[in-house]
Amino acid sequence: MNHLDDFDIQILKQLEADGRMAYSAIATELGVSNTMVHQRITRLMDQGILTGIKPVLDEKNWVTIGELLLEYLLKKIMIQKE
Repeated sequence: MNHLDDFDIQILKQLEADGRMAYSAIATELGVSNTMVHQRITRLMDQGILTGIKPVLDEKNWVTIGELLLEYLLKKIMIQKE
């Protein structure tokens, strides 16, 4: 059975706010060692509680993201034709 204590929950909240946050920054924020944060995140991943860090796209920017993706793909096609 998976058990989450207060530190696990605090670490998950930090990662939810910023999935790219460095372990050292989380450790500083929570007043614990980098090693503890690393061990906790590893355990959370091993237990399947934390399955990865994924980008969250802002709905307001979908058009911009789509335009950039289209521009990238068109450039890639043009390069291949050369």
